[in-house]
Amino acid sequence: MSFLEWGERIGEKVEFEILGEHHGENEILMEWVQAMKIKNVPWLLPVPMRVHMYLTKKGSDGKQKIHRYEEEWWFNQQLNQRTTLPPLGWLHENLRRYTGMLLEGALRNGLL
Repeated sequence: MSFLEWGERIGEKVEFEILGEHHGENEILMEWVQAMKIKNVPWLLPVPMRVHMYLTKKGSDGKQKIHRYEEEWWFNQQLNQRTTLPPLGWLHENLRRYTGMLLEGALRNGLL
């Protein structure tokens, strides 16, 4: 289930605006704004994002696959052990991982 499908389930309105798209040999950089109006909340919640999609090298068939995907919400780099104090970065990484696992499980089981 994609963000837009999930958003349509709990929201009244979902908007998606692409601000920029840049292609390199091994990376695609996209900047966009996702906005969603949640039911019973009177305002629209916009989230500007910068997304890095790192690609594998071209194979014998000439195709590339995405091997790493990073999001920067509000165009800020995510906190990790290299960008901040190591214990704080470790905690932030593991909270993101745990939250992602919970959200994925809820989506797979039809709770969201």
